[in-house]
Amino acid sequence: MAKSIEFNKIEKFLTDLDTKRKQFIFSQKVRI
Repeated sequence: MAKSIEFNKIEKFLTDLDTKRKQFIFSQKVRI
């Protein structure tokens, strides 16, 4: 049970990181 909660936290962290990365790339493209 605790493991699945930890996994969900990690998964959410990675998803947030990926979203930020995509937003950053998008903002770079818009600027150029």
